[in-house]
Amino acid sequence: MSAPNVLMLDEPTNDLDIQTLVRLEEYFDSFAGCLIVVSHDRYFLDRTVEHVFRLEDGGKVREYPGNYSAFLEARERETAESSEAIKASKPAATAKQASGPRKLSFKERREFEELEKRIESSEARKLAIERQLTESASDFVLVQALYTELESLKQQLDEDIDRWAELAEFA
Repeated sequence: MSAPNVLMLDEPTNDLDIQTLVRLEEYFDSFAGCLIVVSHDRYFLDRTVEHVFRLEDGGKVREYPGNYSAFLEARERETAESSEAIKASKPAATAKQASGPRKLSFKERREFEELEKRIESSEARKLAIERQLTESASDFVLVQALYTELESLKQQLDEDIDRWAELAEFA
């Protein structure tokens, strides 16, 4: 127990203040053994992991070399490649498709407009949170809450922008 060579951690950054998080990351940087971490903290994963293992359908485990950002880039590449393969495998355009580009339905147009508004307000909120984080760095409870909100907001913003871009192709 005094010199472990494997550590298994489930959400190790939950409820830690920033000073403790920094100390934990420093410890992991110098840790000579194997570290197995389950976490939603993207920044922490980027700082501490060298391989990402993803549980996939059918109980398969797939390894991605690199940190969490490298994993996201690899998944984006795979998604783009698979969508290109699907497009390439589709039969030639039908007469309806050949007559012109597809237009947005009424529901899609409304969603497109709502997304524009939501993206604008989300970006404004993101800037406000980032400002608050810099202004209140000494209040660790507030910083943790703001950081959690910011991560959630970033994820939703990414999803909204992707959907907006998809709809913008037809608008």
